[in-house]
Amino acid sequence: MMKFFYLCLLVPAFAALSDAAEVTDASAKKFVLNWAQAFNKNDPDHISGFYDQDERVDMLTSNGSWLKGFKAIKKSYREDMKLLKFSDSKIKKLQVRTHGAMALISFEHLFKYRMPVSYT
Repeated sequence: MMKFFYLCLLVPAFAALSDAAEVTDASAKKFVLNWAQAFNKNDPDHISGFYDQDERVDMLTSNGSWLKGFKAIKKSYREDMKLLKFSDSKIKKLQVRTHGAMALISFEHLFKYRMPVSYT
């Protein structure tokens, strides 16, 4: 099953880019592409490593719910990846506008997932 969502991000929510003195279009695009590929690993700790470990970080999920803080984001990834196996994660329509250490990024995230059948 193919699912997608539109995502608009301010880069400081992500750990790896927030330390940069200046964010470039190329570095922001590379970061987002790496983030998308991390989905294919189905490792909640790995994907959570892309986010700043701050409780002021918020994330709007593809189902429309808000996650408040790093702990909630990591918990959500753990729960999702326990139930679903993601694959073919791709980014489309990636647009970046940078200003100093900030970037406004919008993109469409396409991915497939499967729910393993449990026979108990």
